Amino acid sequence: MSGALQSVFANFRSSAAPSFVSLITTPDPGGKGVASDSANNVIIVNGYSIQKFDSSGVLIWAKVAATDGYMVSVAVDSSDNIYAAGYLNSNIGFIIKFNSSGTIQWQKTQTPAASAWYARSILWQSIAVDSSNNIYVGGTWFNNNQAYGCCCGTPFPYKYEFGYLAIAKYNSSGTLQWANKFGGVAANTGMSPNAELFGYGVCVDASGNAIVSGSSRISTSGTQAMVVLKYNTSGTYQWGYAYKNDSSTLANQGIVAADSSDNIYVVSKSGYQQCFIKINSSGTFQWGKNIFAEHLNSITFDRTNNYLYIGGDYRYSTGAQADDYLIAKIDTSGALQFARTLGFQGSAGRDETAYGLAISSDNKIVFDGITYKDNTSTSSNLFGRIPTDGSKTGTYTLSGKSMTYASVSPTYTAQTFTRTLAVSTGFSDSENSSLTYTDAASSLTFNSQTPTYNTQVL
Repeated sequence: MSGALQSVFANFRSSAAPSFVSLITTPDPGGKGVASDSANNVIIVNGYSIQKFDSSGVLIWAKVAATDGYMVSVAVDSSDNIYAAGYLNSNIGFIIKFNSSGTIQWQKTQTPAASAWYARSILWQSIAVDSSNNIYVGGTWFNNNQAYGCCCGTPFPYKYEFGYLAIAKYNSSGTLQWANKFGGVAANTGMSPNAELFGYGVCVDASGNAIVSGSSRISTSGTQAMVVLKYNTSGTYQWGYAYKNDSSTLANQGIVAADSSDNIYVVSKSGYQQCFIKINSSGTFQWGKNIFAEHLNSITFDRTNNYLYIGGDYRYSTGAQADDYLIAKIDTSGALQFARTLGFQGSAGRDETAYGLAISSDNKIVFDGITYKDNTSTSSNLFGRIPTDGSKTGTYTLSGKSMTYASVSPTYTAQTFTRTLAVSTGFSDSENSSLTYTDAASSLTFNSQTPTYNTQVL
């Protein structure tokens, strides 16, 4: 068969790939991240497991860590190699590369240098791949014990270091290119530091710059802000800003995406309102929105069609005890195109939330997350592919239970954010510096896995 004819058949299969929803009932507690490759296959990470399904929801392969290797984010490169990031033992960073067949190509750990005063850890929360197949990981470098001074024989805390936003770049062979951290020693306020940073998101813009994002508590009263930092491809710091609205409860996340014009989008939380903003490539605030939701856990941008997608869980009313998946589509001016809920429980039962979100090459929304099909403490991974036009709503039966995919009209309002320099958020030194750790090859074992799952075509 000629290459041209193969391409025609490949495009036909791609266009014919259905929308579907699948439920993995064992052995995984729920999805943490999702990606889609050039063949529109779906790759999901569920903590210690990684699974690959085809574009129709049929399992291709699955792997599970034999001992340790908790994965929270996944990405694919131009050759359909798969990269996952997370941590070991809750304090050591972990990155692993699989080929498209699920064979491990390399795996690395990132161990912080030991300290007599501090218990250090690296927790990667997000991974991204650029057009040259370089890998970027973002998260938090913790320095989370206090040092002690002594007055009249009595020890007392005199300085407290907490979290730094952390970012590192590797090439496709797993060689470290550079690593940076942003944060530092808070002022001498004993057990109440006036600055805490937590890293959550990383992305690469169309020009190859790396963006890392997170949240910061910027005063002892608990005032919080989203923090966004930009580095060029060589790891040189470009700028860093904190963004705050009029709510003192803002932040606890800070997940990021970039569009084809290098504008940046970041989400965070403010009570029952989830906030997200658009800033330009220089960090200047463009617009902000509030949407009535419990969480926003994921954000992605479709650079082909210029739409933003956010995922999380929809709170039906203040004080309600149940949420369904929330998936929403927004244009570049901030106008809401649609919002959809998906789940088994509706407004009664346990929370269900989308954690991962991606756009496939055949223009489908790819998602995963955690659901409670039977309204018990047993969780499952509900994942799938749905149209980007919001169609296919209805009630379906999946694993013997009624599941509803419905249109919803959440409260959606404009919100103004104030921008300040990130270095002015209370740090007294070491605002931006190289991140040093022991980068070493790892030899964790991943075994084949046979998950139990059911698929419903929409």
